[in-house]
Amino acid sequence: MKNEFIKINKSIFDYKQYIKEVEWLKWEVKKKIIALLEKDFLLLEEFEERYDSLKMVFYNKRMDIRINVECLKNTPERFV
Repeated sequence: MKNEFIKINKSIFDYKQYIKEVEWLKWEVKKKIIALLEKDFLLLEEFEERYDSLKMVFYNKRMDIRINVECLKNTPERFV
């Protein structure tokens, strides 16, 4: 299999390495958001449809507040 490259915001990345970095960054963001909210909120739902998307829903019963968190890649992939 040949190496595939993608272009993101005028930069070219090796596709496999790019996916690894995005997944790592998503994991770090997820970990920090959960650490920030877990004391007062319950994690109701979590969706990871692709390597570049993350959706979480938190709820605080006492205050009846629901927080929706969504992380998505901003630009589409363009292979070069």
